[in-house]
Amino acid sequence: MPEAMAPEDRDIQPASRIGLEFGALALRAADPLPPLLELMAGLPGLTERRQELFVILSELFYNALDHGLLGIDSSIKDQEDGFERFYRLRESRRARLTEGSIRLDVEVRAEPNGSGGEVRICVEDSGPGFDLERELPRFEQNLGAAGRGIPLVRSLCREMRFVPPGNRVEVVYAW
Repeated sequence: MPEAMAPEDRDIQPASRIGLEFGALALRAADPLPPLLELMAGLPGLTERRQELFVILSELFYNALDHGLLGIDSSIKDQEDGFERFYRLRESRRARLTEGSIRLDVEVRAEPNGSGGEVRICVEDSGPGFDLERELPRFEQNLGAAGRGIPLVRSLCREMRFVPPGNRVEVVYAW
């Protein structure tokens, strides 16, 4: 697990860790999230939290893919037929992807008595990142059809942090 994601000094014990890196070939071939979510759903405490984890992982993973690796601007979604154009562009660029990767680290920690826990998720892409000072305030405004994912993830997670140069995000989801 990356150093920034190190466990805090508490009684919560590491239950499971998953670290995956998807290269260009894997990202072209199939959607890696459904099998990962299926695996996670079987871990202690996560079955009943599957929907929220799906939202968090999907938003973070597809932001890394769409913006970090494929370079697609979400403002396309604000145009007439924008969502359709966005997803066509995603599939077209994804089919031609020849380089780049997305690293996904997940750590599940549960209270020994089963009364709670947390999931720490880190998603990092090999893209150039983005201007954190300029873009983060815009994400918080949540205007238009684009840019709703970050505020949604932030509302579900106890912590959310972008790491410069903006190609890495770390979140903590707690129950």
